[in-house]
Amino acid sequence: MKRFIKQVIELYRNAYGGLSNSAWMLAFIMFVNRAGSMVMPFLSVYLKEGLDFSLKDTGVLMSCFGLGAMGGSFLGAILQINWVNSKCR
Repeated sequence: MKRFIKQVIELYRNAYGGLSNSAWMLAFIMFVNRAGSMVMPFLSVYLKEGLDFSLKDTGVLMSCFGLGAMGGSFLGAILQINWVNSKCR
């Protein structure tokens, strides 16, 4: 079993060892972002059961989060188009 694990680690090093530090940082940040997103399904349960919010209030808060996420994506796209593209030309 130890030999198998060593072979897997060696295979991993050979495949991904040449990536730059920027690529590793991006991968780590994306992992943290995705892990943080896993909180959302449990937040509604916590609001309802742990904090005794009504079902309606829980739904309103979760809807506000969704609307904020959509608005943030829209604003981020506008900023990217107007600011980043002008710097790259």
